[in-house]
Amino acid sequence: MISSDLLQALFDISPAGIAIADEQGRYLQVNDSYCCLFGYSRAELIGNTFGLILAEQDKSLEAMILNLALTQDQSSPTEWQVQHKSGRTLFVHSSFKTFIYPDGCAKIITVLSDVSAMVCTLNTLQDQEAKLIKTNESLEQIVSRRTIELERANDELARLATQDSLTATLNRRAFEFEAAKIIYAADRYDRPASFMFLDIDYFKAINDQYGHAVGDMVLKKLALNIRGLLRASDVLARWGGEEFVICLPDTALADAIMVGEKILEACRQLRLTHQQFTISLTISGGVVQRACNESLDEVLQNADVLLYEAKRTGRNRLLAEIAKPLYAYKSELLNFQI
Repeated sequence: MISSDLLQALFDISPAGIAIADEQGRYLQVNDSYCCLFGYSRAELIGNTFGLILAEQDKSLEAMILNLALTQDQSSPTEWQVQHKSGRTLFVHSSFKTFIYPDGCAKIITVLSDVSAMVCTLNTLQDQEAKLIKTNESLEQIVSRRTIELERANDELARLATQDSLTATLNRRAFEFEAAKIIYAADRYDRPASFMFLDIDYFKAINDQYGHAVGDMVLKKLALNIRGLLRASDVLARWGGEEFVICLPDTALADAIMVGEKILEACRQLRLTHQQFTISLTISGGVVQRACNESLDEVLQNADVLLYEAKRTGRNRLLAEIAKPLYAYKSELLNFQI
């Protein structure tokens, strides 16, 4: 317990102004810092109400402020505009607490700190800021055309930084960024999310037989077809080489399998013409539903394992994982593969 002597000493030596008032708002006790803050002697304050220090435009609010103090018990720190005895305006940082006694009497203790210098500094900074804004507006008028050109250049750089230059899908870095947001939402709102790896079967043979230009055409055409089968909220990226990755937010595994099968079937129906040759394609895939709190690296690794298992077991198929072990959603093999 803190003795009354110590409390009185804290009251007396506090650099903050402290006042104790009754339920009428009349000063019962003030410390030296409070008197110094407002320029009044203790005798001038005791018995008067706190309306003495209110700015002229706020004196009509005295009853409301008193009622707030009596009904709210204590306040969050606030800033007030008050008035020095000389008429000079002060800005103070204020907190109060009200004590209600069994007999119905109340005492309100208020602690004030002078923040006038800080407010003055802020006002000065705001004035300087307003001048800078005006200057900047003039400069912006002069360089507006250059600014627009720079914005367009920045937009193009942003696009190039996030987009695969060949297929116009997202690149790996951009996919990881978008997938991280989907994973965060999935964990926070308990939503499903599925991930799929797709890889063109025998893509090396296409490059070897027809050349890399044709291989690039195949990648672009395939990416365009896949994009047409996805929702706007789905995220498609070229992971590398002939491999694509898809994030399907708010999608359970059964629905993700349906999406994957549509993609595989659309690929089987795709025919590309090069000179006198007609090129047919198949793709293999692995799809998983992400478990709660599973990292992006973990879920992609699981999908990648399924993809290579699909390759190993015959290609032109989609493998999915329902808990453990593997579940094969097999597709009928076509009679022509590359």
